[in-house]
Amino acid sequence: VLSVLQQEGLRLSVQQVIVQRCCEVLPVWSSCPGDERDSIRGKKADGAFSVDNLSLLLQTHAQGYQMALGIIEPLSDVSSESEASADDPSSSPIQLSTSPPSHSSTSSSSSTSSSSNSFLLTASALSFLRSRSPLLALLACLSVCKGETTRIKSSGIAGYFRSGRKEAFLDCEQISQEADGLLREFPILSAYLHTMVEPVLGTTLGEGEESSVGLGGAICGKPLASLVLSGPQEEVTQALAAEAFKNALESKDLARALRLLELYGQKGSQERELRDHLLVCAALEDETEGVGQLFRVQDANLRARVALQALERWPLSACMELIDFCLHDPDTQNSLQTELVLKQKELGIYRWMMNLQPSLPWKTWQELRTESKTNPESMLSMILEAKEFSLCKQWVELYPVSDQLKLQLQTEHLLHLLETEQTDEAFQLLESISDVAVGLDVCEHALDRRPGLAACHFLADYLTLHFQRQVSPARRRHIHALHLGSKVLLTLPPASRQDYFPLLSEPMLMLEQLLMNLKVEWAEVAVQTLQSLLVGQETGFSAEDIDKLLADYACKALDFSCAPKERSRSDSVISLQDALIQCPAQELSSQSFSQIESPASSTNSTPTHTLSGNSSEKKKDRGSAERSQRLSAKFQPPDQPPAQKDWVPDTQHDMCMVCRRERFTMFNRRHHCRRCGRLVCSTCSERKMLVDGCPGEEVRVCDDCYVYFHPDSDDESESAE
Repeated sequence: VLSVLQQEGLRLSVQQVIVQRCCEVLPVWSSCPGDERDSIRGKKADGAFSVDNLSLLLQTHAQGYQMALGIIEPLSDVSSESEASADDPSSSPIQLSTSPPSHSSTSSSSSTSSSSNSFLLTASALSFLRSRSPLLALLACLSVCKGETTRIKSSGIAGYFRSGRKEAFLDCEQISQEADGLLREFPILSAYLHTMVEPVLGTTLGEGEESSVGLGGAICGKPLASLVLSGPQEEVTQALAAEAFKNALESKDLARALRLLELYGQKGSQERELRDHLLVCAALEDETEGVGQLFRVQDANLRARVALQALERWPLSACMELIDFCLHDPDTQNSLQTELVLKQKELGIYRWMMNLQPSLPWKTWQELRTESKTNPESMLSMILEAKEFSLCKQWVELYPVSDQLKLQLQTEHLLHLLETEQTDEAFQLLESISDVAVGLDVCEHALDRRPGLAACHFLADYLTLHFQRQVSPARRRHIHALHLGSKVLLTLPPASRQDYFPLLSEPMLMLEQLLMNLKVEWAEVAVQTLQSLLVGQETGFSAEDIDKLLADYACKALDFSCAPKERSRSDSVISLQDALIQCPAQELSSQSFSQIESPASSTNSTPTHTLSGNSSEKKKDRGSAERSQRLSAKFQPPDQPPAQKDWVPDTQHDMCMVCRRERFTMFNRRHHCRRCGRLVCSTCSERKMLVDGCPGEEVRVCDDCYVYFHPDSDDESESAE
């Protein structure tokens, strides 16, 4: 052909002839002059993808979230909007058919050059395009129609070239494969098309050989390529995106709607507001990962308001992070910041509660809040068991409890501080109580619990210094007695203080116990301490009472009517007058007579030996008589062991309540039976056994209680005698 043209002297370009006469315009994108482009941009504010239309769609979808979004204006009539959209051709939905919609704004030259925007593709044509320009071949594959199309016969050279062509057209599958192969050569174009087309189609397009449907298969046969490549701001593309946006809202695929807005939006201030509203709706829809959408909201006040209203939807860690993010945003209003600080404090309390040991039975902060509102008293008791008093104090500020529980909380906190030797913190705690009556109740309740020596000493000192006028005279004397008792107890060696601790509120009885135990040096220091502190104190006793007690025990120590003799029951000294009272007159006369006659009857014996022998026999007779008397009237102990406070007081009896013969003196101490609580001598309480209330070890009991619970032991003792 070229040689014929040269011979004829024709200066023609075969390629130009083919392009001008045999080819059609490929509708990849439309170009407009500058003036037309400006006019089109002016119409976009009222287009299908305008902010007003999208806002209306979002309001219709998010009717349940209007309070969170701050939408107060009622929705416009849907019917009127639908009528308006029907009249507006730009807002009509676009069907993704095999042929693209006609462009009203396309130039006349492009419309006349092509009788139809749809075309088919043969293998030879595709091969020719690939050999000349792979990019042009790719665009042809993406823009080709699917299936047969009616074609108009062309005249002239185009008709001549087409008339003899009988080659079959490529089907959709073949074109898709060719398009996928060509897309691998243009990764940037492939990524762009993938990003722009996927949210419009509403499906996830696979990449690579692993996917069953590639990008080429999704685009081929649809007008997407021409619409996308013509620009996201074109009118037809905007209408297509608006239809996809509506479908995304109806299917509640808010992530797809967000991508459409970001890709095809106009990037204005109103669009940013719409984007924030859409992000809020996405956050409220997703109760697991939705909180992450709020971090993308640009309106600080909207973000803070939604966070305060919807925190119960998300886990604790995400809520804490969101509140911290809102507080660090300087654009947040002061009123919202105040509410955020309170909510942050509340969530901090729940986080503290979830980390308690032993752990609480509730796993989420929402469950903890519900239980705290329903059963506040039981929840506070659980926190008290963990001894988290700072947490209790903060928790009480959120949930009201009774005054009795508040008093218990402050009492337990005070005792805990005193037990851990935090006296400064304990003093600050008492000073922080503004109500004098409450402070007095806390101290008295703590003192009635009888804590350790240091705690009792602290409480007695504090009550003495601060609440002299607020307590009754009897209570004041009791507090002063505790104060003196703690002072006396502190003068004793540390190893012996626990033995005398039960007598803390009875300093005189403590002094008497020291005298009975022959702790003369300790008693001397105790007397000096008491005498120095008695000035101006209302304790129920005076220095004269101390002198009288010392004089009484001095007399008892010197009261020896006869020399002590060997006894089988105890080391006590019974005066001759007590012996005369205990022994009958006939026994005494016969005993005296035997002492007088014994030298004449036997020269090898002494009166002392005879007296000792007769006395031993009489003790055995008296012991068996007493045992038979006890067995005849068997002792009945109480059903339950009495508490220590219910034991028989030391001052109530001066004689053993079991044998009723042994007197309590400086040398014969009092003992309490742990089973019945009676006062007994050491001889009548030599046995031990297990008693309820004293687990882990055997304790001292009287003979009557032991025989009652061990009947066989009494028979064994009789056989031994």
